Amino acid sequence: MLKKIIKIEKKVQAVYQRVSPSFYPKSKERINFKKNKAFLKNLFFNYLKIPLGYLENKSMLEFGSGTGEFSINYLLWKMKADLIELNPISIEKCKKYFKKFSKTKNFKIINKSIFTFKSKKKYDFVSSIGVIHHTNYEQAFNVKAKFLKKNGFMMLGIGNAAGMFQRNLQRYIIYFLSDNNEQNSYNLVKYLFPYFLRRAQKYGRRTLDSIIYDNFINPKDHHPTTKALLNLAKKNKLKLYSSWPPIIPTFLNNSAQNFNYDIDDYKNVLSINDIFSMIHNADDAKKLKFIEKKTYKDVQIFNDLTMLINNIGDKKLPSITSLSRKIDKMSKKKSLSFLDSTNDTKLNYSNFQMELVKLLEILKTKNIKKLRDFLKTTKVLFKGNAGIGMNYYMFHKY
Repeated sequence: MLKKIIKIEKKVQAVYQRVSPSFYPKSKERINFKKNKAFLKNLFFNYLKIPLGYLENKSMLEFGSGTGEFSINYLLWKMKADLIELNPISIEKCKKYFKKFSKTKNFKIINKSIFTFKSKKKYDFVSSIGVIHHTNYEQAFNVKAKFLKKNGFMMLGIGNAAGMFQRNLQRYIIYFLSDNNEQNSYNLVKYLFPYFLRRAQKYGRRTLDSIIYDNFINPKDHHPTTKALLNLAKKNKLKLYSSWPPIIPTFLNNSAQNFNYDIDDYKNVLSINDIFSMIHNADDAKKLKFIEKKTYKDVQIFNDLTMLINNIGDKKLPSITSLSRKIDKMSKKKSLSFLDSTNDTKLNYSNFQMELVKLLEILKTKNIKKLRDFLKTTKVLFKGNAGIGMNYYMFHKY
């Protein structure tokens, strides 16, 4: 098993040593530093619910530190970091990057694979972002968990099989049409997916080649399902602490006093949100503005009713007539605007299915021009976000 894993690692590294997956233009280095700093702070503090002050002086182990654009934040948060990186070219760039943006020397970079790194040390915090889906993610997950202290936290940034479905479909198309020829693959990506590339450059701020080689030429891109990830966590005595996007459904409303169930045991329930990840094509801000407007009247009706009988004993008792009037107003709402506002998900899913069928019909013909013309007309497939590129999970070791 290990020999096979190392062989795949070497293939991936052969690509990454030619074109770094995290190579930013030199002219944008400082702005990328600021944006990555803001991103990591928001990810940990707002999304994954880890107070940054908690991390100070904690020991941390990161696998796949790369050229250091994310890793430097651990140093700025005053963590004591051991950074494991296989690519020697990335290590040299990382050292220069750290020297430029951080004065701390409280770190060590070790030129090893995740599978050949050995240590008796256990860490308060173990992390990897965008790494283990490029190798055997099951074994890599087990290795990460092995180095984690009891009551420590493990952060994992990884593609989810549903959220990455459209990206994986793009890879399928390229591999199907290119005859496994790298130059053909490169040219096809530029020809068929120009919108995806422009968007990735804009938001990822990486070079065109960096995006193409990382997403398409790289020979290993294997993503777990939500269920598979939760099973791995359970085997390694880890419990889900937080995630982004959230995977706990919003219909759970028990009192906090009622904690007689373990949500991690309901893996199918925690997979429900995968459908939203698979067809995700618009930033949440756009959806929120739409729903905010649609729900105004509904929320007002409910608030009027709940506030009417709120604070009883400290205000004049409302009449039965006024209470009946509020209830009547609520009952006249045959359907809630909030529920109607999610109909776009049903429509998107319907369009998504039809577009998948049409895509495969064209793909069979290997008519590349016809395929490109079709991709210009899709409403959901490969549009906007084209799924969720990366999911982030925080696990706690019990």
